Amino acid sequence: EAFDNASFLVLPSLSEGLGRVIIEALSRSRPVLGTRVGGIVDLIEDDVNGVLVEPGDTAELTDALQTLLGDPSRVERLAAASRSSVQPWLLSPDEYAEQTHTLITRIARRRAERPRVLLVGRTRYRLPLSSSLRPKFEALGARLDLRVLASEASPFGGGSDPMFELVPPVRPRLVDGAAFYARLPFHVARLLRSFEPEVVIAQSPYEAVGVLIG
Repeated sequence: EAFDNASFLVLPSLSEGLGRVIIEALSRSRPVLGTRVGGIVDLIEDDVNGVLVEPGDTAELTDALQTLLGDPSRVERLAAASRSSVQPWLLSPDEYAEQTHTLITRIARRRAERPRVLLVGRTRYRLPLSSSLRPKFEALGARLDLRVLASEASPFGGGSDPMFELVPPVRPRLVDGAAFYARLPFHVARLLRSFEPEVVIAQSPYEAVGVLIG
Protein backbone atom coordinates (compact mmCIF):
# COMPACT_ATOMS: atom_id res chain seq x y z
CA GLU A 1 0.00 0.00 0.00
CA ALA A 2 2.88 2.38 0.81
CA PHE A 3 4.44 1.73 -2.60
CA ASP A 4 1.11 2.13 -4.36
CA ASN A 5 0.68 5.57 -2.79
CA ALA A 6 4.23 6.68 -3.61
CA SER A 7 5.73 8.04 -6.82
CA PHE A 8 9.20 6.59 -6.18
CA LEU A 9 11.40 5.02 -3.50
CA VAL A 10 14.24 6.92 -1.77
CA LEU A 11 17.01 4.66 -0.44
CA PRO A 12 20.03 6.73 0.72
CA SER A 13 22.01 3.75 2.04
CA LEU A 14 25.66 3.92 3.02
CA SER A 15 25.89 0.16 2.43
CA GLU A 16 23.44 -2.27 0.88
CA GLY A 17 23.25 -5.87 -0.19
CA LEU A 18 20.79 -6.94 -2.83
CA GLY A 19 17.96 -4.81 -1.49
CA ARG A 20 14.65 -6.66 -1.55
CA VAL A 21 12.83 -3.37 -1.08
CA ILE A 22 14.28 -2.19 -4.42
CA ILE A 23 12.94 -5.26 -6.20
CA GLU A 24 9.55 -4.71 -4.58
CA ALA A 25 9.52 -1.06 -5.71
CA LEU A 26 10.52 -1.86 -9.29
CA SER A 27 7.95 -4.66 -9.40
CA ARG A 28 5.31 -2.03 -8.68
CA SER A 29 6.73 0.27 -11.41
CA ARG A 30 8.21 2.64 -8.85
CA PRO A 31 11.65 4.06 -9.75
CA VAL A 32 14.35 4.35 -7.08
CA LEU A 33 16.44 7.28 -5.93
CA GLY A 34 19.40 5.54 -4.36
CA THR A 35 23.11 5.68 -3.69
CA ARG A 36 25.98 4.14 -5.64
CA VAL A 37 26.72 1.36 -3.15
CA GLY A 38 26.50 -2.42 -3.02
CA GLY A 39 23.59 -4.12 -4.72
CA ILE A 40 21.81 -0.87 -5.55
CA VAL A 41 24.01 -0.35 -8.62
CA ASP A 42 23.20 -3.90 -9.76
CA LEU A 43 19.51 -3.06 -9.87
CA ILE A 44 19.35 0.63 -10.71
CA GLU A 45 20.66 2.21 -13.92
CA ASP A 46 21.00 5.95 -13.57
CA ASP A 47 18.26 7.86 -15.45
CA VAL A 48 16.80 4.61 -16.79
CA ASN A 49 14.84 3.06 -13.90
CA GLY A 50 15.99 5.44 -11.19
CA VAL A 51 18.52 8.04 -10.14
CA LEU A 52 21.86 7.37 -8.43
CA VAL A 53 23.76 9.74 -6.15
CA GLU A 54 26.97 9.44 -4.17
CA PRO A 55 26.59 7.94 -0.67
CA GLY A 56 26.70 10.48 2.11
CA ASP A 57 26.30 13.46 -0.23
CA THR A 58 23.20 15.05 1.27
CA ALA A 59 23.36 18.04 -1.07
CA GLU A 60 23.29 15.83 -4.16
CA LEU A 61 20.51 13.71 -2.63
CA THR A 62 18.43 16.82 -1.84
CA ASP A 63 18.95 18.20 -5.34
CA ALA A 64 17.93 14.89 -6.96
CA LEU A 65 14.87 14.62 -4.72
CA GLN A 66 13.73 18.15 -5.54
CA THR A 67 14.32 17.55 -9.25
CA LEU A 68 12.19 14.41 -9.28
CA LEU A 69 9.41 16.01 -7.26
CA GLY A 70 9.34 18.91 -9.70
CA ASP A 71 9.40 16.78 -12.87
CA PRO A 72 6.48 14.29 -12.92
CA SER A 73 7.09 13.46 -16.58
CA ARG A 74 10.60 12.24 -15.77
CA VAL A 75 9.26 10.12 -12.91
CA GLU A 76 6.72 8.60 -15.31
CA ARG A 77 9.48 7.80 -17.82
CA LEU A 78 11.58 6.10 -15.13
CA ALA A 79 8.52 4.25 -13.84
CA ALA A 80 7.75 2.92 -17.32
CA ALA A 81 11.14 1.19 -17.42
CA SER A 82 11.08 -0.05 -13.83
CA ARG A 83 8.93 -3.17 -14.18
CA SER A 84 10.76 -4.59 -17.19
CA SER A 85 14.17 -3.89 -15.63
CA VAL A 86 13.45 -6.08 -12.61
CA GLN A 87 12.06 -9.04 -14.54
CA PRO A 88 15.34 -11.06 -14.53
CA TRP A 89 15.41 -10.86 -10.72
CA LEU A 90 11.89 -12.25 -10.25
CA LEU A 91 12.72 -15.90 -9.75
CA SER A 92 10.51 -18.51 -8.16
CA PRO A 93 11.90 -20.08 -4.95
CA ASP A 94 12.84 -23.24 -6.88
CA GLU A 95 14.54 -21.27 -9.65
CA TYR A 96 16.48 -19.22 -7.10
CA ALA A 97 17.53 -22.32 -5.17
CA GLU A 98 18.58 -24.18 -8.32
CA GLN A 99 20.71 -21.29 -9.56
CA THR A 100 22.29 -20.93 -6.11
CA HIS A 101 23.04 -24.67 -6.01
CA THR A 102 24.59 -24.56 -9.49
CA LEU A 103 26.89 -21.70 -8.51
CA ILE A 104 27.94 -23.32 -5.24
CA THR A 105 28.71 -26.71 -6.77
CA ARG A 106 30.83 -24.91 -9.35
CA ILE A 107 33.08 -23.29 -6.71
CA ALA A 108 32.98 -25.83 -3.86
CA ARG A 109 36.15 -27.86 -3.33
CA ARG A 110 34.23 -31.07 -2.63
CA ARG A 111 31.49 -32.29 -4.93
CA ALA A 112 28.46 -33.11 -2.82
CA GLU A 113 24.79 -33.59 -3.52
CA ARG A 114 23.94 -31.13 -0.74
CA PRO A 115 26.97 -28.88 -0.14
CA ARG A 116 27.35 -27.37 3.33
CA VAL A 117 26.81 -23.62 3.01
CA LEU A 118 26.99 -20.87 5.62
CA LEU A 119 25.06 -17.70 4.76
CA VAL A 120 26.16 -14.66 6.77
CA GLY A 121 24.23 -11.40 6.79
CA ARG A 122 22.66 -8.80 9.02
CA THR A 123 19.14 -9.38 7.74
CA ARG A 124 16.69 -9.51 10.64
CA TYR A 125 14.62 -12.68 10.77
CA ARG A 126 11.72 -13.60 12.95
CA LEU A 127 11.05 -17.29 13.60
CA PRO A 128 8.99 -19.06 12.55
CA LEU A 129 9.55 -17.64 9.08
CA SER A 130 6.74 -15.74 7.41
CA SER A 131 4.78 -17.32 4.60
CA SER A 132 6.63 -15.09 2.10
CA LEU A 133 10.10 -16.27 3.19
CA ARG A 134 9.39 -19.92 4.01
CA PRO A 135 9.22 -21.23 0.40
CA LYS A 136 12.62 -19.71 -0.44
CA PHE A 137 14.42 -21.37 2.47
CA GLU A 138 12.57 -24.65 2.03
CA ALA A 139 13.77 -24.74 -1.59
CA LEU A 140 17.33 -23.89 -0.52
CA GLY A 141 17.25 -26.49 2.25
CA ALA A 142 16.21 -29.19 -0.23
CA ARG A 143 19.38 -28.57 -2.26
CA LEU A 144 21.87 -27.34 0.35
CA ASP A 145 22.87 -28.20 3.89
CA LEU A 146 22.34 -24.57 4.85
CA ARG A 147 23.04 -22.58 7.99
CA VAL A 148 22.08 -18.92 8.27
CA LEU A 149 23.91 -16.59 10.64
CA ALA A 150 21.93 -13.36 10.89
CA SER A 151 20.11 -11.01 13.28
CA GLU A 152 17.12 -11.76 15.46
CA ALA A 153 14.28 -9.33 14.77
CA SER A 154 13.03 -9.23 18.35
CA PRO A 155 15.03 -8.83 21.58
CA PHE A 156 12.61 -11.28 23.17
CA GLY A 157 13.38 -14.08 20.73
CA GLY A 158 10.81 -16.25 19.03
CA GLY A 159 10.60 -19.71 17.56
CA SER A 160 13.52 -21.94 16.66
CA ASP A 161 14.79 -23.45 13.42
CA PRO A 162 17.95 -25.58 13.12
CA MET A 163 18.80 -23.80 9.86
CA PHE A 164 19.09 -20.42 11.63
CA GLU A 165 21.45 -19.01 14.21
CA LEU A 166 20.20 -15.55 15.06
CA VAL A 167 22.13 -12.96 17.06
CA PRO A 168 19.86 -11.10 19.51
CA PRO A 169 19.72 -7.33 18.99
CA VAL A 170 21.45 -4.95 21.38
CA ARG A 171 19.77 -1.97 22.99
CA PRO A 172 19.86 0.91 22.37
CA ARG A 173 19.17 0.27 18.67
CA LEU A 174 21.77 2.88 17.74
CA VAL A 175 24.66 0.58 18.72
CA ASP A 176 23.13 -2.67 17.46
CA GLY A 177 24.92 -2.62 14.11
CA ALA A 178 28.33 -1.97 15.64
CA ALA A 179 27.74 -4.69 18.23
CA PHE A 180 26.68 -7.19 15.57
CA TYR A 181 29.80 -6.66 13.46
CA ALA A 182 32.10 -6.64 16.51
CA ARG A 183 30.81 -10.06 17.57
CA LEU A 184 30.50 -11.47 14.06
CA PRO A 185 34.04 -12.94 13.73
CA PHE A 186 33.52 -14.97 16.91
CA HIS A 187 30.19 -16.37 15.71
CA VAL A 188 31.70 -17.17 12.31
CA ALA A 189 34.76 -18.86 13.84
CA ARG A 190 32.57 -21.12 15.97
CA LEU A 191 30.41 -22.14 13.01
CA LEU A 192 33.45 -22.75 10.82
CA ARG A 193 34.65 -25.25 13.43
CA SER A 194 31.34 -26.91 14.23
CA PHE A 195 29.59 -26.82 10.85
CA GLU A 196 32.63 -26.93 8.54
CA PRO A 197 30.96 -25.30 5.52
CA GLU A 198 32.36 -25.84 2.05
CA VAL A 199 31.20 -22.39 0.97
CA VAL A 200 30.50 -19.19 2.92
CA ILE A 201 28.22 -16.56 1.39
CA ALA A 202 28.49 -13.02 2.77
CA GLN A 203 25.65 -10.63 1.99
CA SER A 204 27.85 -7.51 1.86
CA PRO A 205 31.51 -6.48 2.19
CA TYR A 206 30.94 -5.81 5.90
CA GLU A 207 29.95 -9.42 6.55
CA ALA A 208 32.81 -10.58 4.29
CA VAL A 209 35.33 -8.83 6.56
CA GLY A 210 33.85 -10.62 9.57
CA VAL A 211 34.09 -13.94 7.75
CA LEU A 212 37.74 -13.38 6.78
CA ILE A 213 38.67 -12.41 10.33
CA GLY A 214 36.78 -15.41 11.71
